[in-house]
Amino acid sequence: MISPLAASLRPNFLSILFLAAIRSFPQENVPYLSASVQKGSIIIHSRAIRAVEDSYPLGFQVELGRHKFSEKVWAACNCYPKGAVSITFWDFDNKNVLGYGLTGMYHLQPVFRADKNLSFSVRAGFGLSYQTNPHDPETNPDNLSYSTSLAFPLELGLGLSYIIDDQWQVETRFMYNHISNGGLRQPNKGINWPTLGIAVSRYFRPIKFPKREKTNWRLDSIPRTRLD
Repeated sequence: MISPLAASLRPNFLSILFLAAIRSFPQENVPYLSASVQKGSIIIHSRAIRAVEDSYPLGFQVELGRHKFSEKVWAACNCYPKGAVSITFWDFDNKNVLGYGLTGMYHLQPVFRADKNLSFSVRAGFGLSYQTNPHDPETNPDNLSYSTSLAFPLELGLGLSYIIDDQWQVETRFMYNHISNGGLRQPNKGINWPTLGIAVSRYFRPIKFPKREKTNWRLDSIPRTRLD
């Protein structure tokens, strides 16, 4: 049995470990926590999936990442990129056919004009997903979108962010989402749905993005003769 003292110390110990991990980030890699909600519509790209038309997926996402703003990353892209991992719960709005989904993804998000109150970004992600109701010829014959519980989600989109203060940020996202099993098993028409969402991010320490001059990486390399 766990003693009352040990039980009371465990949450404090985990909190100390979490704060220590956050503080271990380099000063130019600021960690953040984000929560978002997304709403979209499934694209009917084939007559075979007409059973899921008028389905409007709703997603709830929690994301932990870090925002880089060192001179080195600026020189690479004239931007301040984010890298993050997320967990998202999806209600596909058609529980009898598509069921529900849970995705774990890694995201890369170059942010441009981050030193301004209003910035924009390009966001891409990939990972692994679990769906609750795959195709079955007897119990779920209408689901031709996926036939395995595990699949591979992808996303690509744009973000528009506004800095509330030095630790809070709100972002509007337009994303194109895709889930399929890569052809490992048929049917595999995939699920494709664009979404519009809003995210609120909290940085773990105050952040101020330095304003730097744009660089041209081509000037730093030796000119080469090319024949294309």
